[in-house]
Amino acid sequence: MTVAKSHITNELFDAFLFCKYKPYLLLNDVDGQDTEYIQLVSKLNRKFRLEVQQNLKATLRNNSQSKHEVLQPPNLYSGQDLILNISITKNDYHSQIDAVKRVSGKSSLGEFYYEPIMFYREAKTNKKSKLSLTYKAFVLGKIQDKIPDYGTIIFGNNLKRSRIKLSPYFEELSQILNSLLEYINDQSKPSLYLNRYCDICQFKNHCREDALAKDHLSLLRGISETEIARHNHKGIFTVTQLSYTFRSRRKPKRAKSSSSPHSYPLQALALRENKIYIHGNPQLPRTKVYMYFDVEGLPSRNFDYLIGLLIEENGTQQHYSFWIDSEEQQKDVYIKFLKKLNCYDNYLLFHFGSYDKLALRRMRSLLPDEYQIILTDVEKKTVNLLSIIHQHIYFPTWSNSLKEIAKFLRFEWRNSKANGLQSIVWREDWESTQNYEFKEQLIQYNYDDCLALKKVSSFIESIIFKDENLSNDNSREDFIHTNEMKSPTGKKHVFGKKKCIFSNFNLINKYAYFDYQRDKVFIRTNKQLKKNISNTKKKKLKANKLIKINAKVCKICQSRKISQQKEVQRRLIDLKFFNGGVKKWITDYVSWHYQCMKCHAKFIPDGVPDHRERHGNGLRAWCVYHNIVAGQNMLKVRRALVDVFNLNISRPAIYRFKSYTANRFQSLTEKILSNIIKGPILHIDETEINLRDKKGYVWVFTSMDSVYFMYRESREAEFLKELLKDFQGVLISDFFSGYDSIDCPQQKCLIHLIRDMNEDLLSNPFDEELKNLTQKFAPLLRDIVQTIDKYGLKQRNLNKHKDLKDKFIDYVMSKKFSSIIAKKYQKRINKYKNKLFTFLDYDGVPWNNNNAEHAIKSFAKYRRFADGRPTEKSIREFLIMLSVLQTCEYRNIDILEFLLSGKNDFT
Repeated sequence: MTVAKSHITNELFDAFLFCKYKPYLLLNDVDGQDTEYIQLVSKLNRKFRLEVQQNLKATLRNNSQSKHEVLQPPNLYSGQDLILNISITKNDYHSQIDAVKRVSGKSSLGEFYYEPIMFYREAKTNKKSKLSLTYKAFVLGKIQDKIPDYGTIIFGNNLKRSRIKLSPYFEELSQILNSLLEYINDQSKPSLYLNRYCDICQFKNHCREDALAKDHLSLLRGISETEIARHNHKGIFTVTQLSYTFRSRRKPKRAKSSSSPHSYPLQALALRENKIYIHGNPQLPRTKVYMYFDVEGLPSRNFDYLIGLLIEENGTQQHYSFWIDSEEQQKDVYIKFLKKLNCYDNYLLFHFGSYDKLALRRMRSLLPDEYQIILTDVEKKTVNLLSIIHQHIYFPTWSNSLKEIAKFLRFEWRNSKANGLQSIVWREDWESTQNYEFKEQLIQYNYDDCLALKKVSSFIESIIFKDENLSNDNSREDFIHTNEMKSPTGKKHVFGKKKCIFSNFNLINKYAYFDYQRDKVFIRTNKQLKKNISNTKKKKLKANKLIKINAKVCKICQSRKISQQKEVQRRLIDLKFFNGGVKKWITDYVSWHYQCMKCHAKFIPDGVPDHRERHGNGLRAWCVYHNIVAGQNMLKVRRALVDVFNLNISRPAIYRFKSYTANRFQSLTEKILSNIIKGPILHIDETEINLRDKKGYVWVFTSMDSVYFMYRESREAEFLKELLKDFQGVLISDFFSGYDSIDCPQQKCLIHLIRDMNEDLLSNPFDEELKNLTQKFAPLLRDIVQTIDKYGLKQRNLNKHKDLKDKFIDYVMSKKFSSIIAKKYQKRINKYKNKLFTFLDYDGVPWNNNNAEHAIKSFAKYRRFADGRPTEKSIREFLIMLSVLQTCEYRNIDILEFLLSGKNDFT
């Protein structure tokens, strides 16, 4: 049957699922080139279809309840149980359906209708196969006026059946059909985009030549259409243009990874300069025995038929090929492979990509327990070279395939036609003919893959360890580290101790420090400097008050028979506050040790400070106030004590002031948190903090009059479910997805949404769809805010805005956007549509998260000068103090006065 070009067919629809450009080429009769692999796939599909048909016919004949034979050509009105090879054309749609089966239900056919059955040769179903089945159901529904709710896919060697619910795919089906109709009616032309499907497409050469002529960004293997669109919005359309956008930036000192994810601008730069670039710090383990293995298989059958193993030890190489004639032999050949590996102890097993690692996992289900233990050890010794290359090493190649990289390093395969798809053709030819030539070609191709893997591994090792002996065959190319690309004039000097390669340099640097030279060297030769330093010697502190304390009775038994013994002297250094200011105040205490003649107890009278208590509460309060409220680090606070009060407090002592204050406020912070959770609203936010040896997160919880800070090691929000299980109010937060699982009414911060919209508008000034969406949202929120400004956060005054709010959300949901940015906001608003305007339904619920953001700013001031220095203990102590002092600010309590009071409660 000839189908007109004006119809959407199975071929067009399935082509669209893999590539949006291919249907356009099919409709315009562009010449394609069938490869051996394409011909093989067509042959195997026909064979599989016949096998399934025979199975269905046999099943139907053996079914005693069946009253109808299988008919061909089909007649839907006959109401037969099963019909094969049904061809349907209706309006703009045509579909060839493998089979349909009768089910009960009303349709234009009568009290029954048909569901589609699709034959799918692959071992597993996927989204594309389900969409293809949905299209067949859609066209079938055109005939019977009833779109089936379900369809069946028969797939794999074992002819498994999977009944698929089709409704989840209807929306995407509609979008695809609209696009195809536009192609047919010449209303639009899709953009060229090379993807992984190109390798098995008959238009591969045509599209690649077109892309090379345009220097198209999709030539960079793996780059997504979304990223291409993002670059296009910035005016970047070619690989050459993209290459000029790479900037080598200094990584944070405590970044967990030394390299960023794969950088396509750097890949483009490598191609433009035809040089290798090293980004970050690649790591490659070394060992005595190097093994390289490669697995050949048939993915459609989950069948691995050949394992190649190349072993290099002490400069000698051995190659082993583990061949499988049939799937029943897999267990034995896997055991042989593992036995060979088990002969070695200290080795590494290199592979390229994920397929080989997945093959090892597939082995596990077929192996006895003893070999599963060996396999577990083997998996720990595997090294994926592709993961190292992907992050750190940029070859001047269009992709990171082993084929391209090895060819760049001047390695050649014996058979120039050899590749992964051709190996599948050879294997199928061998199975059908048992021709030994095909087996030889496969073993040679697998051996060449192992040699290529060794070539790439040796080159990477030579780069990392800078060992010329590792690459003595002229295969080594020039390479550039990205950290060397920075302009010398653009580098900022970083103060701090530098680590030197030689210990002698460390010693020389020590002697060159400013303080060391002034105090140890220059003072010996410069009399004026010696005089200046002597004038700055620490002055002796005089006491403002002397207190003598005598004992008259024993502290234990109250006896008056006590003897005075060794004298005790204590000094308490403090700051005394009065109306005119603050002054240094030193109190000396004099007393004696006493011994009771009756009970023989030894004691010191009450009122004498403990020998560890050398500083008073006023001094501690002054230091903590300047650290937290004034935003000075403790070293500056210590310097101020010297300059203003001539008090030279040791560094350990001044840091203990914070610990003392944190212990004092510990119970108070627990009361603050309890008060917040019992309240009607809760604002929440989080930010990161760099500690000395790791990164952590600081969470803040606020109400209208209370603030509570908490330190957590990660940003995972699972702990909130337990913490807030008793919270009955409204949670106000930003759009962090971790809050979504909390079971309570929520209000998302609309200030965050406005900021994001504004930034995207500045970055995409010509995006009309984004402008229209924003122009709908802005006046709605403006009117609401004006009402709040006039009447306050009262539900009765905000009710009038609910209809306009609903109209805005309906507009966003029903609008079909083509802009990537507008689609992003459509998805975001759809996700949070019930959490954007919650405040309209309550009294006293704010529409923004300013309470939490204001609190987090106070922490940000501390982080600005403390980043990377605190320990986990010190940050927890700081957050206790910050919680109390911020609560004082929210409640208009004088912070310094509260610190000086010595209280540990607000009452």
